[in-house]
Amino acid sequence: MLLLCFWALPSVAVHAASVDGDDGIARPFSLAPALEVLRGPGGTLRAEDVLSGRRDADFVRADTAAGALKCAQGSACWVRFSLARDAQASDDWLLRVRAVRPGSVVLYEPKEAGAYEQSLTGRQFPLNWRFATTELFFPVQLHASPATYYLRLDDTPSADGFSLLQPNGFERQQRQFGTYLNISMGVAFALLMVNLVFWRWLRDTLFLHFAFVMCAAVLLHAWQTIPATWEPQRLGDLALRGALQALMQAAIVLFVARLFELKRHLPGAGAPRRSLPRSTC
Repeated sequence: MLLLCFWALPSVAVHAASVDGDDGIARPFSLAPALEVLRGPGGTLRAEDVLSGRRDADFVRADTAAGALKCAQGSACWVRFSLARDAQASDDWLLRVRAVRPGSVVLYEPKEAGAYEQSLTGRQFPLNWRFATTELFFPVQLHASPATYYLRLDDTPSADGFSLLQPNGFERQQRQFGTYLNISMGVAFALLMVNLVFWRWLRDTLFLHFAFVMCAAVLLHAWQTIPATWEPQRLGDLALRGALQALMQAAIVLFVARLFELKRHLPGAGAPRRSLPRSTC
């Protein structure tokens, strides 16, 4: 479940990352130097304690060189950072987090005293249908003066890539990603047709098995690209993606079994051997 929350927070003395109008367009603006992290058992890190400032002394500077944050198996991570923009920069930005199998990711943004806003539909985009890695995007409003933001992550095995994008930069990234997917889909479709032709000419089922693998790859590409044709932020049905991934894995297993002729060389994989009649002599 993705949850985007806005809360009234006191100011905290955190190193502020400042952005200008040129940041977050050609490439994401990294927040790594400004990140501070608080880890602990999920039940002990209550939101009211962290957001009220009672746990400020427990935050430590994030060691981005040590790798991604691991917030799973009952543990939770609070990530704190301070942001500001110059006068020429837009106030509309997107906070980007790259996560593996995200469970609950909550963003708390400072607002006016007593005001809050909540949304249950955060933007979520898989980086690639081959992996479980997902990009999460949360809209944030940046102010000219530094403001502190909090992220809480639960049941997330790995999270990194904390950065900012302007809406134009986000659209540029998605266009590039769509182009790469379309090229990959075209290559997979070409390999599918070529292997069908070779199977027809040579009557070797190895080409037919590989064509089956490419057919599954084309379907997985189509799952990701076709829904976005009508709505850029729309994802295909996740249950359908699971079925297509299972089809892909089955196709690969059949291809490998045919490639190495496991049915003939692996004991017990083929038909049972007939026992020779015993000699009566």
